[in-house]
Amino acid sequence: TLRHWLRAALVQARQSQGLMTKPDPKSSATDKSPLAALACYGEEDEEDVESSPRITTSTSRGCELLGRGQSEPFSLARPEDEKALSDIIELESFATGIYGVWLEAVGNAVYPGTTLLRPCGSCFAAKRICCSDPSASAHYGVEGDLCCSLNEKALQRTVAEAYESAAYAEEPQLLWATWKNHGPATAPPMAVFADHAGERFVVTVRGTLNLEDCMTDLCAMPAFFDPLGWAEDCEKGEQHFDLEDGLYVHRGVLDSAKDALSRLDEVGLLQDFRDRKSWPIVFVGHSLGAGVACVLALMLHGDDSFQEVRFVGFEPPGGLLSKRLQQETQRLGWVSAVCAYDWVPRLSIQGVQSLMVQATQELAVCKHTKLQLMFLQLAGFLRHYCHCLCCLRHAAASFIEWCCGGSIELASRPLREELQTTSESDECSDVNEPTVFSFKAGAGGSSWPELFLPGRIAYFTPLQSEMQCCCLYEHDPDWTVSWVCPEDLRHIILSLRAIEFHFPNIFQHAFRAAGRRLKSFQMS
Repeated sequence: TLRHWLRAALVQARQSQGLMTKPDPKSSATDKSPLAALACYGEEDEEDVESSPRITTSTSRGCELLGRGQSEPFSLARPEDEKALSDIIELESFATGIYGVWLEAVGNAVYPGTTLLRPCGSCFAAKRICCSDPSASAHYGVEGDLCCSLNEKALQRTVAEAYESAAYAEEPQLLWATWKNHGPATAPPMAVFADHAGERFVVTVRGTLNLEDCMTDLCAMPAFFDPLGWAEDCEKGEQHFDLEDGLYVHRGVLDSAKDALSRLDEVGLLQDFRDRKSWPIVFVGHSLGAGVACVLALMLHGDDSFQEVRFVGFEPPGGLLSKRLQQETQRLGWVSAVCAYDWVPRLSIQGVQSLMVQATQELAVCKHTKLQLMFLQLAGFLRHYCHCLCCLRHAAASFIEWCCGGSIELASRPLREELQTTSESDECSDVNEPTVFSFKAGAGGSSWPELFLPGRIAYFTPLQSEMQCCCLYEHDPDWTVSWVCPEDLRHIILSLRAIEFHFPNIFQHAFRAAGRRLKSFQMS
């Protein structure tokens, strides 16, 4: 256990995260201006604010792109960018509302855009739930709800408030909803809306919330999937995991999507979709729900009886689609919204393998003993969190580091050079292109295939950070967004904030803050 903990700590130091990372003196956390956040890098032109933000905090370092692609800033002058951002902000309420009353209660009990509990927040949440007006019942009924239709009411409240804030004249009509979960690899809770204001159907799928959903997530082996009829007759039913031409998806997500499609057909909603062909069908979801929604959208897109099918996902799982299917979702203009270095969009089998290799390599080249590393962790804790010691905390941390042979500076050293000086083996690879273990995908003995995020990736990153709660909590008030490549998000960042960024109340704030910022620049 100690060895694994120290491995993780060294990887965190390489990623400029964790206790062994020293605060950067250039940090602009106290400056509230986005321009000042860019000034420390010599960017003084206001037009450069539209470029990807670069500030010297652990959050900004975790958001750095380590892949092959280049980011492309959003511009509301381009209709496709404006449409994508509008869909992300509007449809986010469907993806979060399907979680029901529990998520609504948690969201109302914390400060907006944070995970900090506010005084009497739970009382406010309880009052909101108990004193809400009754909502209209779903046309096709509701299955598996709690008593007093708590989940249904929470879903309709969340969607209605989002549309009211967007000044729409009419709220979406709930057609059908189910909160039944029949076990692993079956359809998660989902709902269908008729959005008369936008003239579209919206199908929302819930993400991971219980043990059955977690077991579906773990069924990560690839499975053959050809919704568009691209495979040859001899390939159908066989496992072909070629990187360029393979047709495969996450097996657990595929099984869940098949069950979800059968449920929609049993209720009669697929026939409603066919009868109103002029309305597009928009599939949305968060986390596991985004993966199921994407595969569902591909199934209906391959059916000629449905005219237009779209997908907008929020924090979808990273190991979802083969490269060929991912490129098709990009061509269709489907969108995935990713908040900073959220761990779920970066999570894949190959990502975990790379992280394991990197952790082993970091421990191999480290010149400190395990006891010294433990005391360096203690020094980092004093420096980052013991603010009650005032200026003495820096002196105490520096003294401990001096006694332990000095602080480690892995983030500034090429790993290849360290490996060459500490080992006679030259087979270790670079950090940005780590070697992966040879996992087997099947009887054929082929290596584990790579899976990607679906669609075009809208990557939301913070422009500045503020320390709150006696400098113990980091809050990001201002955000921006840019397009990135799926290859840019293959590296898992070891940080508690990577988990926090997956919470709906965090990315809700990020989406709206980025939208306000882009609109303010357009007006100016």
